[in-house]
Amino acid sequence: MDFPATRWTLIASLTDPAETGAALDDLCGAYWPPIYAYILRSGRPHAEAQDLTQDFLEMVVRRQLLERANPREGRLRNWLMAALRHFMANVRRHESRQKRGAGELPLPMDHEQVVAELDTLASESATPAEAFDRAWVSALLRGVLGTLRGQYRQAGQEEEFAALLPWLLESGSVPQIEAAAASGMTVANFRVRLHRLRGRYKEALWQAIASTLEREEEYQDELSYLFRIMGRKG
Repeated sequence: MDFPATRWTLIASLTDPAETGAALDDLCGAYWPPIYAYILRSGRPHAEAQDLTQDFLEMVVRRQLLERANPREGRLRNWLMAALRHFMANVRRHESRQKRGAGELPLPMDHEQVVAELDTLASESATPAEAFDRAWVSALLRGVLGTLRGQYRQAGQEEEFAALLPWLLESGSVPQIEAAAASGMTVANFRVRLHRLRGRYKEALWQAIASTLEREEEYQDELSYLFRIMGRKG
C-alpha cells in the first residue's frame, strides 16, 4: 500500500481559499470527539464541554494555528493534544465572559448516540489525555467503518455489509450458517466475502492512521499504541 496523503497535507490546503471549506469540514468532523472527551474528563459538565470544544476549534481556525503547525513537531494527535492543553490552561486562567458556541463549525453535537458513547468513554478513562486518545481511536474506527459502508452502498451491497459487519472485529451473536442463510449465501461464500471485507478494513485502517502521520515508519508504533489504550491487539 502506498503511504497516503497525510492530514498535514490536508492542513496545508487550508491556505488555499478554494479548498479551505472542505478541509475545515474534514478536520473538525474528524477531531471533535477526542477534543470533547478530553474536556469532559477534565471535569467540565456535558454542555460546557460541548461549548468549549466549539471554542477550541473556532480558536484554531481563527488564529490559523493548523496552517502554522509544523509536521516535524510530531504526530498530529500529539500536536492537537498539546494545543488543547494550552487552551484549557488559558480557560482556567481566564474564564470567558462572552457567550460561547456562537460559531458555525461543522460539529455534529446533535448526534446523541456518539455523544453518549463519548460520555461513557470519558468517565471510564483515568485522565483527560487517556480520554482524548481513546476517543481518537473510537472516532478513527467509526470513520473507517463509515468509509467501508459507503463503498458497499455505492456498489449496491449495503445489505451484504450489514450481514458481515458483526463478524468483522468479533464473533457475531448468531452462528455463521444462520447469518449466511438469512443473507442468501452459502457458508463458504459468506466466509469468502467476510475475508474480503476484513482485507478492505485492514487497508482502510492503514489509510486512516497513516494519514495522521508524517513518516511511514511511525505507522506500526502508532497502531500498537492506539489499540493498546483500547485494550485490543493491533
